[in-house]
Amino acid sequence: GIGKSVFYQYFFDRYRQEHPNENIVVAAFDPPIPESNVPPQLKSCSLWDGKIKKLRELEKLPKDPNVSTLHLIDGLPFTFPNHSLGIKTIWFTSPSEVFADKMLKHKSNFARIYMPNWTFKEQQDARDALKLDISDEQLRSRWDYFGGTVRYTFHATEHDSKMAAAAIERSLLELKTVEQVMDCLYGQEKTAKVRHRIFHYDVNINNAQDATIPVKLSSKFIASKIYGSIEQKLGEDRNRLIRWLDGIGKTGSFVGWLFEGLVHEKLLDGVTLKAKNIRSNDIIDFNVKKTIGTYTMFKPGVPMEQLFQEVYRVPSASNLRSVDSYYVDENKSIWLIQITKDVDHKVNSLGIIELLKMLGELEGFADGTTQVKLVFVVPLKLFDMFPLQAFWSPAVFDAELSDEDLYKSTCDVIPGIKENKKRKLNERNIRTVEDVLEAKRKNPDSISFVKSKVADFEEQLQLRAHLAKVESLQQIVLGLPVENEVSKLLAEVKAG
Repeated sequence: GIGKSVFYQYFFDRYRQEHPNENIVVAAFDPPIPESNVPPQLKSCSLWDGKIKKLRELEKLPKDPNVSTLHLIDGLPFTFPNHSLGIKTIWFTSPSEVFADKMLKHKSNFARIYMPNWTFKEQQDARDALKLDISDEQLRSRWDYFGGTVRYTFHATEHDSKMAAAAIERSLLELKTVEQVMDCLYGQEKTAKVRHRIFHYDVNINNAQDATIPVKLSSKFIASKIYGSIEQKLGEDRNRLIRWLDGIGKTGSFVGWLFEGLVHEKLLDGVTLKAKNIRSNDIIDFNVKKTIGTYTMFKPGVPMEQLFQEVYRVPSASNLRSVDSYYVDENKSIWLIQITKDVDHKVNSLGIIELLKMLGELEGFADGTTQVKLVFVVPLKLFDMFPLQAFWSPAVFDAELSDEDLYKSTCDVIPGIKENKKRKLNERNIRTVEDVLEAKRKNPDSISFVKSKVADFEEQLQLRAHLAKVESLQQIVLGLPVENEVSKLLAEVKAG
């Protein structure tokens, strides 16, 4: 559901542009019938004739390289191609471990390239380009549930979206044992329908051609659902599953979700643990009081007094992009909590500012009256080696200058002030950014024609100051014990 067939069409069009006179065979196979011996059936087959620029239908895949030396196929075939004939084949299909293993065994020139999932920004851009009637709110809601699967996020109606969500709910109900979870993670064909709805391959530009691609849960919502499912159905096996997966090292993203759920449980139940200031190496106490009563994830818009109760808070879905949760202690200090299993975990500064703004504490943070600390919760084995983490954020201005250089820059550095407005300002002896800001304070009428541009610019200046302050946050690491019982669990699973 991530657009493989659309990419197939793009590849076909692009190849024709670059090789206008070549013939191309295009074909599609129906998927195999689950739990049957019926192989995939040829659904359609055509030949693009590069000389006359037309498609004509074929009854079967041609084996003669004189017809075409390139075959583009949507789906998997029932026979392996004979590349010794000089025909190149590209399949656009969902991953099949069985097919890939056979190809790797028999064909030295076989390679896999995994297609990455869509980011939220890419989905917004595609929606706008396609002029789809889907609001930002609807798209965000679907993204929170389905992740990067555009087959679901681009549904025309809310009814279709709800039907897709119901199908995922049914898939989640099928995960009842450790063995079923592991079958999904290791790509067993019998779990394909469940696996493709719940798990995504964690693909990036650096690993798209790797033999093994880590998996991740498709969204935070599904992560919370599957964690609850495992918690209810597997009991203690859930925690031992974390230790097992941690030991075998193949499924880091999935282990991360499980570890995150375990940390939330521990902190909700109340803990007192030793933590370390990463900059100074000082050991401090980290205390979280037990959350009493019915717990629900917080959402923006709830009464502010609820957000500042002395309880552990977890955001709903993808409300936050920099931390997983937060805790306000008895001194009203805010502890921002990021759960990770990696020693390198860059932090989005802008996400921290968004949370502090939502809490109404951004100004308090800026003037130092509100204490904010950033806590990384990691497995205990990473506690001693966990380093100071870097921050990142989108550039506030096109050219990142020091404050001194920025104020001395010509006034057209301010977004929206182009040549005509710059000339009008210069005629009033307003030449630099500093001149513009001083004129706004002393004689605002003199810059009335750029008033909104200057107001926006001042907001950006303030944002830049906030971002700089975030980078000086106190960083703390807390190690959570997750003992290694790999051998024991392996023996238990083998024994059934």
